[in-house]
This record gives sequence, structure tokens and C-alpha cells, in this order.
Amino acid sequence: MSLNASIPLGRKMPLWRDFGNSLEKDLPDYSSNSVLDSISEYEHTYERAKLVERLEELLLINEALT
Repeated sequence: MSLNASIPLGRKMPLWRDFGNSLEKDLPDYSSNSVLDSISEYEHTYERAKLVERLEELLLINEALT
């Protein structure tokens, strides 16, 4: 995760808290003050493969150039 990565116009690399908030939005009736708890809950709810897919989306893995 790098704010120095070159990404497409209009896209933005998430800050840590924004990253956690994005995961929380995908979790029905879930609220946490910890990003790590949100990551763990996402994996528990949707399985690890889905977590990896979501991380790739949020971190712009296929779009960012370093």
C-alpha cells in the first residue's frame, strides 16, 4: 500500500481508516474501532479467498504502478 504509487485519475489509495471502513460496509450489522478486527471479521464472514479479492480491489493492486 503506497500513496506514492501511480494510479488512474479519479482513483485514490485508501488511508488505513478508510480501508477499514470499506470492509465494514461489506459486513452487515458490524461495527468496529479496529481495522484489524474488520479484516478478521471479513475473512470469517466471507472466507480468505474473498478477502484477498477485496484487498486487491481496495488497494488497486491491478491498477497501481510503482
